[in-house]
Amino acid sequence: MAGIYKSSGKHVNPAAGLSILTGGAGAACSLLLWLFAYRPETSFFGSWGQQIANNELLAEQLLVLAVTLGGIGILSAVMASFGGRGRWTTATGVTLGVIGLSFPVLSYLDVVTENLGPGPL
Repeated sequence: MAGIYKSSGKHVNPAAGLSILTGGAGAACSLLLWLFAYRPETSFFGSWGQQIANNELLAEQLLVLAVTLGGIGILSAVMASFGGRGRWTTATGVTLGVIGLSFPVLSYLDVVTENLGPGPL
């Protein structure tokens, strides 16, 4: 019988939690940038969306956040894998980190252009 201060026997890997949090935040930044690369005329975010669509300072800040958080997500997932436990957390952290790095890397390599959305018919 476990008391108030006794352990339940479960171990927690903080690096795995860090990888999911930072990878998820990087992925959110990258997905937001993908949204505005595909549909720059969207007015879903109001004036923030106009700043992102026009490649102003907010778009550059999101790009830096996506690179930083996606990279930290991947690195901490690799560090979490050295602990020997938590295979799904490691895979989730790496996947979210790669999604976070997708837009910045492809835009650096000039694969992503101004407008990816469907053009006029």
